Amino acid sequence: MNDSLLPYGTPVRIYFNLHKKLFSVQTKVDGRWKVAAHSSTIALRDVRFKVSQAGRKRVIAEQRKNVHAFVEGYTCSVEEYTYITNAAAAAALTYNPYLYESFVTRHDERPVHTADYVLGVVDPDDVPHLSAVLS
Repeated sequence: MNDSLLPYGTPVRIYFNLHKKLFSVQTKVDGRWKVAAHSSTIALRDVRFKVSQAGRKRVIAEQRKNVHAFVEGYTCSVEEYTYITNAAAAAALTYNPYLYESFVTRHDERPVHTADYVLGVVDPDDVPHLSAVLS
């Protein structure tokens, strides 16, 4: 993400926007989350993964997607994430409301609720990828 869009350390939450094929980046304005930017790449630190179970149940019942899962944290640079992952292994993460109640690691489907760092990248085929240095 262009570092000039949001200052380092800005509290944000992100989700993959299915229409724009980018991560929507929200900040709090007057106590409510508002979209501040869209990005194909974003790095966060001190991360929490949030899934609204009511929203997840609605997806399952209606068989229609809605925004109900977020990654919350503080903006940092991709360079900082890269520096950290040179010293610590990153885990690939996924979330599928039909299969999981939370974000999980791809390799063993272990639930993930926090991470030290997360990198979100949308590949050239418009597929989002999350990797994390787990807490």
